[in-house]
Amino acid sequence: MDKIGKGFLYGIMFFFAGYTLFHHQNFFRGLVPSLSDLPVIVNLDNFKTGVELAGQDFATLLEKGWNHSNVRRSLSQPHTAWAWQRSAIEAKLHDHFGARQAAQRQRFLDYIEQYAPLALSEMAQSRIPASVTLAQGILETNAGDSYIARAANNHFGIKCYKRPDYKADGIIDDRDFYHHQLAYGCLQMKDDHVWDRFHKYHTVEHSYRHHTLLLTQESRYNWMIREYGHLVGQYCQVEPHWLGRDTVPYYAAWCIGLKKSGYATSPQYARKLTYIIQTYELWRFDYQLIMSNNNS
Repeated sequence: MDKIGKGFLYGIMFFFAGYTLFHHQNFFRGLVPSLSDLPVIVNLDNFKTGVELAGQDFATLLEKGWNHSNVRRSLSQPHTAWAWQRSAIEAKLHDHFGARQAAQRQRFLDYIEQYAPLALSEMAQSRIPASVTLAQGILETNAGDSYIARAANNHFGIKCYKRPDYKADGIIDDRDFYHHQLAYGCLQMKDDHVWDRFHKYHTVEHSYRHHTLLLTQESRYNWMIREYGHLVGQYCQVEPHWLGRDTVPYYAAWCIGLKKSGYATSPQYARKLTYIIQTYELWRFDYQLIMSNNNS
C-alpha cells in the first residue's frame, strides 16, 4: 500500500476512534448525566412528603426510632398505602413517557429494587433518608451503568484522598493518593482533572457504608443530620433560588444541602436528585422504614 493509501487508512481509523470517544465520553469519564438525559418528570408543582399517606400515627412511630430489625419488616409490607410498588411507578411512567427512554427507566427501577435494602439499612443507622441515598446512587452511576460503578463498585463518586506530600516531586501518580479502609485501592479516571482517583471497593455494600460515613463524620456534610435528620415527613425552609420556592419537603432540603456542601459541581445537582425522588417516589422507602415501627 502506498503512502497516500496508508495515510488515508490511518486518518479513517483516528476519526472513528475520536468519534467513539466523543460520543461515549460519559462511559469513560463516569460523568453525571445531564438533566435532559434523565427519565424524570420535570415538575415541582405537586410536592409530596408522604405523610399524607402515612396517617396520624406517623409522628408517634417516628419518635420510637429506627433500627436494623425494622429493615426487613419495612420491605415486607408491599400492599400498604405508603409502600413503594414497582408496578404502580411503571404505570405512571408509561402514562407520562410512553415508549420514550423505556430501557433507561427500567434500569432505574432495577437499581431501586436491588439497592433499596442497602439504603434502608444505612438510613436505620444514620438518619440519612433512603430516598436521598438511592437518588444519589442512581445519578452518580447512571443507575449502575457507569464505568466507575462496574469497575470499582463506586456508587457515589467518592474520590481518594491526597497525601500531605501530594505532588512534592512535581509528578502526580498513584503514590500521591491514599484510600479509606473500606476500599482496596484507587482508580484513575478523569472528572474535574485527568489525575483524579476514585475509591475502589470489593463490594457495593462498602461503597454505601463509606457514603454514610462521609455524610455523618465530615463537618462539611454532617450539619444536615442535625438540621434535617429528624424532619422526615415535614417541610423545610430553603433559599428559593434552588427550586423556585422557599418551602420544600425534607428530602429536597437534603438534596439542596448536598449541593451547598460541595458534593458535586453540577449547578443542577439538587434539582436532578429531587426530580428522581419525586418521579420514582423514593420517599416511600423512608416511610416504609418508619412505619415498620408499628407493633415492633
